[in-house]
Amino acid sequence: MKAGNARVLLTGASGGIGQAMAQRLRRAGAQVMGVGRAPTPPAEAAALAWVQADLTTTEGLATVASAAASWRANVVVHAAGVPAFGP
Repeated sequence: MKAGNARVLLTGASGGIGQAMAQRLRRAGAQVMGVGRAPTPPAEAAALAWVQADLTTTEGLATVASAAASWRANVVVHAAGVPAFGP
């Protein structure tokens, strides 16, 4: 798929790595819908379509699935997570 045809659903879009990925995808020509817990995207990601959701809840997953379907996402990049160290 060419980047210009990609409609990317990007989880973790409000974090540092997520913001960098969104910026790079958009520069390549992709449309990006960011997902994060914040009600609005960070200033650096303000141009993104945005979905507020907590992916650790059933409701949050349903919200993202519905938004992705209606937006017609055709690529998913799952970059959400919590940094931690340990066994």
